[in-house]
Amino acid sequence: MIGTFSEIAIGISDTHISILNMNLSDSTYAIAEMDRFVMHSLIPKIYVPILPLPMSRFTLGEYDPRQSDYAAKLVKLGREMQATGLLPTGFKIDNAIERKSHRDIVDWMTKGRTGVSYGFVAYAEPPHYVGAIEISEREWENLSPVEGFSRDEVRQNEIGRRYIKTRIGQQYAFKQIPDIWLVSSRSGSDKTNLNLEGDILRVGLQEKLLLQLPEGIDAAAADIKPSYDIYVMVAMALSAALYVPELIKNGAPMVHFHGYPAKEWFEPNEYYIGVENPSVPCGTYESGVFNFLGIHDLGDRYDDIALIGAIEPDHGTNLLASDGEYLIARVKAGIDRGQIELGGKHFASLKESLAAS
Repeated sequence: MIGTFSEIAIGISDTHISILNMNLSDSTYAIAEMDRFVMHSLIPKIYVPILPLPMSRFTLGEYDPRQSDYAAKLVKLGREMQATGLLPTGFKIDNAIERKSHRDIVDWMTKGRTGVSYGFVAYAEPPHYVGAIEISEREWENLSPVEGFSRDEVRQNEIGRRYIKTRIGQQYAFKQIPDIWLVSSRSGSDKTNLNLEGDILRVGLQEKLLLQLPEGIDAAAADIKPSYDIYVMVAMALSAALYVPELIKNGAPMVHFHGYPAKEWFEPNEYYIGVENPSVPCGTYESGVFNFLGIHDLGDRYDDIALIGAIEPDHGTNLLASDGEYLIARVKAGIDRGQIELGGKHFASLKESLAAS
């Protein structure tokens, strides 16, 4: 697909039609499901093609990964994931494309990334607040509007901290929008063998996206680009902070792999979302929105959440938990029992379970 600059491949037989995109996630439909194939898979993949965020989208800075507890936790998380086989090693683009003119085209498509890898590992830091985390409706009424946002939804106080009006259950709450920070594996890295000083980026969301590179690394010269899935990582961390704060109050590990868990894998206080979403590709703004809204819905329905499986149809699964050791233990148990694997086998069972319920 890279060699022919193809983002999508479609296969057709007498009884089925399939679709495969660049992230190597596939889905198969019966010919009788043609309308659903077009609406849920084909159109989303055409409308929001896979494109990574350019470096120009971020305000750049640097940090010392040796001083970050969460960078160290991320290295450990990646190494523990190696035994699961869910994060296969990628490849160098130069090894897949011989002609330099073709490599130049792919270089433009991938915004300077030199390799392709599958999945990600990330670790959200505890949300950062300044002042009251939640305020009363009376206090909300005295806040100022924020340019570019509806006054009914977002306002700010005298020091510029923003608050959002949101409904949880049957009541409205007025919550501060925290600063979000997370550490993430760089694009193209070996997620299961991360180098603490060269493979881990620190990503922030305040009023805009921030990107901190390890100290001493020249962004223009080094192969160190943010993951395709930054929108998803930030959206999940922010939504968890707003709607399931107990899950992320001490930080939260995140793992993305190109497969799915079976419904039977989920234990009490573990939930999955997103099975019915359109199959938008990884790294898109829309994918971040779907993950954000799914976590919001869970927070609206449940109080004690230990783990979330955010399903991305035709793509894979994002796992978010409150503790790295807990997450790894649960994933390894799923592998041992045959309840988690790469590919689309278990996605079909998740759809069937949802339809039955």
